[in-house]
Amino acid sequence: MQEAAIPRTIAMAIVGETGGEPAAIRAALEYFGFRVLFIPVARPDDLIAVLNRSALYPDVSDLILCAHGDEGEIIMPELHDSVYRPDEPRGNWDAGRLRAVVRLPEFRVLTTACTLGDEATARAFLDGGCREYIAPLGYIEGNATLVFVVHFYYRIASGAAGAEAWNSAKSLDEETGLYAFWT
Repeated sequence: MQEAAIPRTIAMAIVGETGGEPAAIRAALEYFGFRVLFIPVARPDDLIAVLNRSALYPDVSDLILCAHGDEGEIIMPELHDSVYRPDEPRGNWDAGRLRAVVRLPEFRVLTTACTLGDEATARAFLDGGCREYIAPLGYIEGNATLVFVVHFYYRIASGAAGAEAWNSAKSLDEETGLYAFWT
């Protein structure tokens, strides 16, 4: 097994309503010894602040993006027109919109959002400085997402490199096998 630097602080950005997924992931990862920081994303400017790192602590190098995805887009909460700030983007986020704001040098990003494992989205994160991008290629069942993320970080906590942890977590079943790994 290749030894890897073990992140101690993980940021978890929660876009909209994702049910109990973030709390379940956080509980497991904190049991493994990680510090997990919840960052609620209620509006587009919140997501921008996460993706350009201005909302993240300096010791964070892993980001878990809990969200819903559809056809390669992050589903954003819908706000009333009067709530948006001037020039704040509206609607869902595709690879082009992500590419314009992602600035996460040397980060590992793992998203639970369906369909965000496509090459265009991966390139948006990698071109924004990420060292690893992990996301499902299709519409993954929710429980499988939880199992994948927990197993992945269990392996990371044990000293596995990202690719090794991904390979182990994706091999659990057909659903977890939907996760793609990009570098």
